[in-house]
Amino acid sequence: MKYTIEVTEQDITHGKRKQCEECPIALAMHRATDEHWSVGTKLDRCRDGFSIKTPLSACEFITDFDSSLPVQPFTFEIETP
Repeated sequence: MKYTIEVTEQDITHGKRKQCEECPIALAMHRATDEHWSVGTKLDRCRDGFSIKTPLSACEFITDFDSSLPVQPFTFEIETP
C-alpha cells in the first residue's frame, strides 16, 4: 500500500531529536498509517515487523533535525507490504 507522508510544522515542534520513535517523521508516519514506526537513516521498521527503505529526502531531514539545523515541513511517499 502506498502512503503520502506529510511532515508538518506541528510534527517538527513536537518531535524529539535522536529519538527514532518520536522524531517528526515517526509522528507523521504514525498519523498516515496508524502504525508505530522506528525511523532511521537506512530502514524504517514497523511494530508489525516489516521494514522499508528510508527515502533520501527523509534521511536528509533526519540528519539535519538531529543536528539542530533548520528544517521545513515536507512530503514524501512510502510503500508498505
